[in-house]
Amino acid sequence: MPFSITNGTTLLLRENNLGVHRFYSMNFPGQVHTVSVQKQYHKINNHWYNYPLACLEMLNDFNISIDAGVDFLFSGDIPNGAGLSSSASIEVATLFGLNKYFKLGLQNIDIVKLAKKAENDFIGLSCGIMDQYAVTFGKSGNVILLQCDIPEHKYVAADLGEYEIMAVHTGLKRGLTASKYNERYSSCMEALMLLKPQFNINNLCDLSTGNLSEIASILGKDSELFQRTRHVVSEKQRVLQAEAALISGDMVLLGKLLNESQESLKNDYEVTGFELDSLVELLQGIDGVAGARMTGAGFGGCAVSLAKKGVIQQHIPMISEKYRALTGLQSEFFPAVPSEGVRLTAC
Repeated sequence: MPFSITNGTTLLLRENNLGVHRFYSMNFPGQVHTVSVQKQYHKINNHWYNYPLACLEMLNDFNISIDAGVDFLFSGDIPNGAGLSSSASIEVATLFGLNKYFKLGLQNIDIVKLAKKAENDFIGLSCGIMDQYAVTFGKSGNVILLQCDIPEHKYVAADLGEYEIMAVHTGLKRGLTASKYNERYSSCMEALMLLKPQFNINNLCDLSTGNLSEIASILGKDSELFQRTRHVVSEKQRVLQAEAALISGDMVLLGKLLNESQESLKNDYEVTGFELDSLVELLQGIDGVAGARMTGAGFGGCAVSLAKKGVIQQHIPMISEKYRALTGLQSEFFPAVPSEGVRLTAC
């Protein structure tokens, strides 16, 4: 159940007709990166411009060649490695911008799928479709109830009443490809292969909490694979309960679900870590906070809190001081308001 936020990536682009693509980021000033127009592009070390380069390669695979040479100027206000989909925003902005400029005829769902493929096949991250989908289909004042495998979605109004959502950066950058993210993906695929013959399922989300005792007998109730599966199955249930909480305006229940999700992410999926756990516990301990959990892929990045309006702002000095004493890191705070996704703002 993701949503777009006001922070994001801005892209200006133009044809240069020089037979080269040129990449520049206001966030990494000082160097223009130049790559010749090619029939096939390859990843260049771990540079940030691999993300737009990956999009050009996916278009090549889609039999769409951008031969003119393009200048790309990026600027963003998402902290690098914060777990707020900065890479997905670069990919979607690149594909959306090229689609508009060159009138490629891509639909939004094509952009989502190409951006995901860029992560999987070019960057090397076994991510799903959610980040790219949220950046592309975000709608102001709404969250997206997303079924990833089809994919299809519906919007759920995010009327939080006297509450608001705040993202808090741990100050610890996470590198998804180098992290254990792909390892978690592999564990889920292994569990799926073991459970598929018994349950005739296509993914772990086809299971329900009522299946857990039988799942435990197959995977072993104390096994790592059972823990990973229990997280996936229980998280799906929490998402559906969160939809009901939003519709009914029950922010206390929504906060409780966030807390339960954090416990599952910490203990069953094991993707939090000391910094995220410390920050979330600080947030959860504040009067007026309904709930908090990590967001993104974990292993650093951000936490999110659901709190009464103004409460987090009031406690920023206390949170920052206590968190720094625990971790030596500086936290950073971002209001997270459900906003529009990718769009054309100038031409």
